[in-house]
Amino acid sequence: PASPVGGLRPPEPFEGRISSFNVENLFDCVDAPGKADDHPTCNAAALAALETQLTKLAAGFEQELKEPEIVIVEETENTEVLTGDATGFVPGTTLQPLLKRLEGNWDAVSFDASDERGIEVAFAFNTDRVALHDAFLATDVLPDGGLFSGSPTVRAGREPLVGFFTLDDIDLIIVGNHLK
Repeated sequence: PASPVGGLRPPEPFEGRISSFNVENLFDCVDAPGKADDHPTCNAAALAALETQLTKLAAGFEQELKEPEIVIVEETENTEVLTGDATGFVPGTTLQPLLKRLEGNWDAVSFDASDERGIEVAFAFNTDRVALHDAFLATDVLPDGGLFSGSPTVRAGREPLVGFFTLDDIDLIIVGNHLK
């Protein structure tokens, strides 16, 4: 079937697109202490699988989502998988990160959440049209323990990410969620 966004016209000034995208376990090749991340070390097969995943995700951004200005990214391990580490690559690899594969100037933000596997919610945004002013995990709004689990000692695991953006002089507050 054809993509439902296939016939969308480019956004006019003061219009923008916001999307969510579950990138399904987008992990780097570095073992994060205390997290059950999938790629503590990457052998050749794991690197090839990660390259395929990144290529498909970039195609999804461009062809299916039509490169919205802001994307709520679910199930990324960290910001560096999206933007690159200090070397410009996905940590522990020489692979180009997701956002460097896209046209435009993209940036991202995420924070270490309490999910056992180490997955986070991130905001990816095109800095050609969008400015991020602040971002934080909504732990004051959804406090740790009890709310979802029924236990006062168990953290919710996937705290919502809140971002304050400006898109073409319009202020936006966006909440990114990935519920268990």
